[in-house]
Amino acid sequence: MNTLYTAIGKFVRQNNNGQYCPVILVKDQEHLVDIQEMILWSGLSWRFLSMPQIKSVYEQKSREINLPTNRSFEQCLNRMLQRGLIASGTGDEGADALYDLLNGLYLIPVCSSFFIKVVSFLKLTFFDGMPLHVTRRVFQTEPMTADEQRVIGLAKQALLSTAEIIKCVDQKAYDLSTNQKVLNILYDDEYTTCDNIGSLAKYFESRQPVILAVANLYLHKQIILERI
Repeated sequence: MNTLYTAIGKFVRQNNNGQYCPVILVKDQEHLVDIQEMILWSGLSWRFLSMPQIKSVYEQKSREINLPTNRSFEQCLNRMLQRGLIASGTGDEGADALYDLLNGLYLIPVCSSFFIKVVSFLKLTFFDGMPLHVTRRVFQTEPMTADEQRVIGLAKQALLSTAEIIKCVDQKAYDLSTNQKVLNILYDDEYTTCDNIGSLAKYFESRQPVILAVANLYLHKQIILERI
């Protein structure tokens, strides 16, 4: 059996009377995390890793900062899973594990600010002394495939899980401008529900290209993954 893990939600810094605390936002709920949890979450952010891989990343970073630990890696991982800040997927093959991980998670497109890119470029170049050929990458984005453009286009119109996007693509749906249109496309029969759509979409013809597109968008930091 294969098991893959990834991070859920997004990181923000919470200002608490002038002191900044690491916070993970999931479903618009704030989750305070300690340094061990932050290392684990950040190691999985925009990555799909097996347990040995994430344990290696976690232990290496812990050694770099000489982190005093009050619980084991396994205890920290289980706590993050229970809190819903990390998701996992299991399957006989890697592709099955990836589908199990992604099908119930929702896609949130990342809006990249041109101003933020400019500020980052100037800071890296003139203050941090990074070579120009390195800092130019701030402005470089990976060109999207047709499948990736289709997925991101649907995700920008409505809040959809990966399984729901698979069905939209399978139904050749493009217009999700109203809630009624979304419901008519996704739940237009007597047996499809929000609880079983993941099991049904597993057998759709569009499953493989959509999963590949979602995975690539996530790895290229074009989307974050959320729970609803």
